[in-house]
Amino acid sequence: MTGLEDRLRRVAGVADLTIELGEEGLESIRVRIDDDSDEGVVLEEIRRILVAYGLRSRRPDSEEQSGAVSAVVGEDDTADRPRIAVGPRGARLVVRLSDGDRDVERLGERSPIGVAEAMIKAVAGWNDAPAPERFALAMDELDGVPVVTMLARSQGRVAVASASCAVSMVGGMYAAAELVLKDLTSPT
Repeated sequence: MTGLEDRLRRVAGVADLTIELGEEGLESIRVRIDDDSDEGVVLEEIRRILVAYGLRSRRPDSEEQSGAVSAVVGEDDTADRPRIAVGPRGARLVVRLSDGDRDVERLGERSPIGVAEAMIKAVAGWNDAPAPERFALAMDELDGVPVVTMLARSQGRVAVASASCAVSMVGGMYAAAELVLKDLTSPT
């Protein structure tokens, strides 16, 4: 994989890259793109290289694909956070949190609100906390940086949290869900 990894790292606009191998070969590629780069141009060049190596890109909107699309949680992807994967599962999608010893999966609809619902339920399961009875999601932008805000209600308490999605939308949703649940489960 070093030849592929070297070519992908040389793509203009790639800030960081991680290739994960599984038992059957390439499992996922996680890419962090420079802030001042055109994401579409960078991703198209990566797709072109993958095709040249005989690898098909996984499209989350394809019913037949079952692979996961991994996302970087934050700029300093720390060991105390689980790895996050979001991908299709039949007509729905799955959010999977794992750390090698433990896996938590939750299903959601194929939409931003579906990802958020599955994410908050997965984070609750990961932390052995009850999932909120209700929640809402707002997506905004501040100075060109996408921001996600989650509101949740559990056992009569309401909490709200926001997180930057500068690195990835999925990572921002994870961070917001983690903060909301922390607020909902902390002693009053």
